[in-house]
Amino acid sequence: MMEMSKLKGKLTERKKSYKDCARVLGCSVTTINNKMQGRIPFDCWEAAQISEWLGLSSDECINIFFKR
Repeated sequence: MMEMSKLKGKLTERKKSYKDCARVLGCSVTTINNKMQGRIPFDCWEAAQISEWLGLSSDECINIFFKR
């Protein structure tokens, strides 16, 4: 189960929008919204790209995208 509330918090902290996130991943804002709502999972590549872009630590990445 992904912790999208934590990811949303990180986006807010860094003053980033879903549009910014979509640009980083090369997808639409609708796709990002669906991923943030849990309708579509983030894959490993996307998790890595977002983590690098937001400057997340390895622990933060694991806790957001891979913690069960």
